[in-house]
Amino acid sequence: MIDRVRPRDFSPERLRGWKRNAERAALDDLPREMLDIDALTDALAEALRTRPHVELSVPALTSHDGLSFASRSVTLTGRTGEQLALSDFLHSETVFSWWAIVGEAGVGKSRLALEICLDIAADWDVGFVRETDHEALLEFVPDRPTLLVVDYAAARADWLGKLLLSMAERSTADWDPVRVLVLERTVDARWHEAATCQGRYHNSLRIMSARYAEPLDLGGLSRDATRLLITEVVSQLGDLPTSTLIEDLVDRAFELDPAGRPLFSLVAALEYSNPQLAGGSRDTVIRGLVSRRNAQNAARDSLALTVLELVATALGGIDVQGYPTLEAGAVAPFTLPALSALSPVDIDPALGGMRPDILGEMWILDELGSAGIRADACKAALALAWGYSPTRYAAFVDRTSRDHPFHEQLLALLEVNCDGDPETWFEMVWSVIPHLLDPRSPQVARVVDLIEARPPDDQRERALAEASFAIANLWLAGGARGTAHRLYTKLIEVAPVGSEVRWQSYTNRGAVEMGIGDRARAEADFTAVISSVDASDESRACCLNNRADLRFDEGDHPGAIADRTAVLQLRETSYNRRYIALVRRAKSLWALERFEEADQDVETILSTTDIAVEQKMAARLMRVERAAAMGDLAMAEAELTHVMASRRNFPAVTETAAALAGRLAVLDSVAVGRHGDDDDGKETASITESMRQAYFSRNRGPT
Repeated sequence: MIDRVRPRDFSPERLRGWKRNAERAALDDLPREMLDIDALTDALAEALRTRPHVELSVPALTSHDGLSFASRSVTLTGRTGEQLALSDFLHSETVFSWWAIVGEAGVGKSRLALEICLDIAADWDVGFVRETDHEALLEFVPDRPTLLVVDYAAARADWLGKLLLSMAERSTADWDPVRVLVLERTVDARWHEAATCQGRYHNSLRIMSARYAEPLDLGGLSRDATRLLITEVVSQLGDLPTSTLIEDLVDRAFELDPAGRPLFSLVAALEYSNPQLAGGSRDTVIRGLVSRRNAQNAARDSLALTVLELVATALGGIDVQGYPTLEAGAVAPFTLPALSALSPVDIDPALGGMRPDILGEMWILDELGSAGIRADACKAALALAWGYSPTRYAAFVDRTSRDHPFHEQLLALLEVNCDGDPETWFEMVWSVIPHLLDPRSPQVARVVDLIEARPPDDQRERALAEASFAIANLWLAGGARGTAHRLYTKLIEVAPVGSEVRWQSYTNRGAVEMGIGDRARAEADFTAVISSVDASDESRACCLNNRADLRFDEGDHPGAIADRTAVLQLRETSYNRRYIALVRRAKSLWALERFEEADQDVETILSTTDIAVEQKMAARLMRVERAAAMGDLAMAEAELTHVMASRRNFPAVTETAAALAGRLAVLDSVAVGRHGDDDDGKETASITESMRQAYFSRNRGPT
């Protein structure tokens, strides 16, 4: 029988004593001449002294109206599933792992991350990463389990890429777990390409292999969850939360924001509690909240503090350590006072900026449209913010253009001196176009004018090409395929030779031609990219997969297989392109009844580290459908068990798997003799045939 040590014998003091005794015994066993104890002691002391140290902390923000995420004025509501998923992430088996949480402003990304931090703070080191911690974290080694939250990821994408790569390369089996939560609006943006080192295959492979799952996409709350949230707020106000009142406030919350973001549930409740805020559009209410905040801050009545808060709002908050740089860059009459001369009550909120983002953005835009000293102060603040960090300022512009695309002062944010960082300025300017939604908008024309006003050089020409590409994409998204096709054609003619946007224009023009049935021209466009020596591997991979789709649809499975194989032979491609090549090559191989090769492609997907679990389950589900269609119920059920046991599935995979499980259950019940009448036999035949037809209609293509 095994003796078991009682839990109390594992106290930290006892464990440290055992460790000291073991170290002394090991040293005593070594010959003295082999070990210089003094030198070893000095080396250990120096290592401990110079070891990068990071003091993590969670935000300690305050808010008079409870809208800031760290005020925690109400219980986190409607996120039970997300909290369970994050718990799985924290306690997964890997030493280092990272995950992105995405969602629009006010959906609750930061609040969810904060709650996770507070839930585990007793056993983990947790905190939101500050800019002053960046360098230390690149050499950081954990003393205990650690959770790092990187908010405003787009503002620090290059550093984030270094962090994720460093952690992936340096983490070892004897490390305590390290987890990184990355918060942003979307991963469908250039910041994500930079943070995951797309285009540098080996670095990207390391980073994506450490990714926990596909991004956790936070949508709005359901009506039931919104009702619970508003009921809590009304109860806090001391009022009786009658059903009529609650339903009216829920209606108002969805009127302000049909997406159901929890921020607007709180806004609806604030309207109810303060008649001066009530009524009007979303923007009217936001302006009322901004005015209320500024009225509460009027007691300090300091233009310098107002400028400081405007700067902090544009930068997503300022660390105290970064303040001297701002102070040195300020000019009269907007000179910032020394921190030592300010009250902490005044300086702390100013350094945090106005939160939530959607309020702070509106404040800055409206200040730019005001008159006199207020407009001048805001322009000075934006110049300071741009000078402090062009990257962080550009991220602010991107957020603002998403949240307030029709504000008349939006493009005034672009009127900063681009000479300090023209590359960031040009990208910031043309990147506004997709958020303007309407390619006929005068705002779109103004963006192009801003770029054209710069002296001609290579950067300007690339920016004009990117702007034209973005406009063409707007036309395409709006259904104007002819106009989009003409713009892509023009870009192919005028875009800088060898530029990626030129090859992207070929790709998108080919996609338009596929959509209108001009398959020959589409294939010609894809082939132009494939055969080019200037196109990136990613562009070539995209076009190879597109051309393979054409060949698959025509029943040319050998041709499709050849193109998929070519994708897999490229050196610098993203995991998505390789996943598409593998999963669709398997379909062609199955269509040719080359079953072993097809199954090997699925096995490659399952064993490839940077392909996400969700994608792996989709590949397994495809194998379920194929096995069921071929009558191999044992294999189908075995694979379906894997899929349904996974807590990480695309919604469509979960839905399809559930439907397949029902059909397989009927077939299985007949097979084991639970039924036996003619109706069961007819049902079995019908189910089997429908599964065969569904599979082959999707996966064989024309014959």
